[in-house]
Amino acid sequence: PDDLLADVLARLRPSAEAANRGAVPTVVRRSGDGDERTELTFDDGRDRLLVNGNAVALTKTEREITRALLSRRDGVWPRQELIATVWGPKWFGAANLLDTHIRNLRAKLDAAGAHTRICTVWGVGYALEDQTFANAG
Repeated sequence: PDDLLADVLARLRPSAEAANRGAVPTVVRRSGDGDERTELTFDDGRDRLLVNGNAVALTKTEREITRALLSRRDGVWPRQELIATVWGPKWFGAANLLDTHIRNLRAKLDAAGAHTRICTVWGVGYALEDQTFANAG
């Protein structure tokens, strides 16, 4: 039943590639003084992620996950939906493969100095969140 539901949802939803065609997914970060800076940009033409204007080396799968997360930057990607988007609705593999790729992406974003983090929404999936002022207060 879960596989059938994932298959139906994947067929109803446009692919990440189709959703991003013609668009440049970005994350704009607001600083304390009100300035806005583009922090994350996915350069579709060169198939690469830019963090503060600097290219970050990603694997093909990491690029697909990044594209998906950036396409829904104000919301949560349910885990099964993200898996279906990246690998297809009929993909059967190790359950922790997505977790491994997310862990690698987090490390690369951190190393590149990004304030945007991939957050786990327990029991649901993953979302992008700006951590600039998360610990202030």
